[in-house]
Amino acid sequence: MTPTRPNILFIVLDTLRRDRLGSYGHKLPTSPRLDDFAAQATRFDRAVAPAQWTIPSHTSMFTGVYPGEHHVVQSTSVLSGAYATAAELLQLGGYHTVGFCNN
Repeated sequence: MTPTRPNILFIVLDTLRRDRLGSYGHKLPTSPRLDDFAAQATRFDRAVAPAQWTIPSHTSMFTGVYPGEHHVVQSTSVLSGAYATAAELLQLGGYHTVGFCNN
């Protein structure tokens, strides 16, 4: 029998204010489903963005490398093949990976 791997889900909300979410103490019901999910999920309460905007921050999040090293700092930047992404490493571990993005 093959051991079951846990599902891994990254939910990344760029430019969302923490103080407007119920799971962080907001009094109005602005995010009930996200609050329910957060109550059951692993939540990183002390995470700090490595850059001030999306492209370098997300590249760092999914490589573990700071922007000064990966150099993906503009919308036209390309990540060097020298850096593995979380998706690539998960695939090597037998996971099927997919990404969805909407802006």
